[in-house]
Amino acid sequence: MMKIIGYQVPSLLYVAATVAIFAASATAFGKTPAKSKYDGSYRGTYSGSFAGEPATGSVAFSVASGDMTVTDPGQGAGSVDSSGAATFSGSLGVAKIKCKFVGIFQSSTGKPQGARASGSWSCAGMEETGKGTWSANQR
Repeated sequence: MMKIIGYQVPSLLYVAATVAIFAASATAFGKTPAKSKYDGSYRGTYSGSFAGEPATGSVAFSVASGDMTVTDPGQGAGSVDSSGAATFSGSLGVAKIKCKFVGIFQSSTGKPQGARASGSWSCAGMEETGKGTWSANQR
């Protein structure tokens, strides 16, 4: 038994509490999460087809600590993890069409802004489907 601030605590409990406090402080005061390296504003384009017709347009979104806010095509949201894998939603600017964009972010070493993201998209709505690719650069 060990005495802490007037209380007797079994040694094993003391060791567990010490390890938990150390682990929590290492997480709380450690490095900034790696996914924040993708923070910033991005602009780019998408291309492919929807309902058998060419579909092209712009892509615009911002990233803050891994959370994505999409402003084009249509309004949407998503996330990017510390490895750079991303998933976000959009609509190709048409209300009844739901699109899923997946891709990967790559950061440029030595440049404060210079990350690039690219991937594929697929959409469905109004009894039609579509798919294609997208890419965007950090601004």
